[in-house]
Amino acid sequence: MKLQTNYAARAIENLGYFGGDWQSMMLVRAAPLGEFNEYSVEWVEDDLIYRLNGEEVYRNVGLGPSFPEPLFAALNFAKINASPMTQTWEMEIDWVKHEYWQD
Repeated sequence: MKLQTNYAARAIENLGYFGGDWQSMMLVRAAPLGEFNEYSVEWVEDDLIYRLNGEEVYRNVGLGPSFPEPLFAALNFAKINASPMTQTWEMEIDWVKHEYWQD
């Protein structure tokens, strides 16, 4: 079985209809998805910072104040081409942590 070798870190802008803008605030990066990886998103001041195994890989600069509601995480496989599904996809998640605090 060939393993998928890319992941996407993104914020999705709500444009007032289902779907929104999924592309302009996204990074697609190679990752060894057959191995354990630690993914994180941190909201620091006005920026969203995305990390892979502790290393910053992408940043949405200045987006924080524009979010009209709390953030949520979506952990999923996303098939983004027209090729047919030929195998079963499986995702194992060891843990998810969410923290919220106010100054």
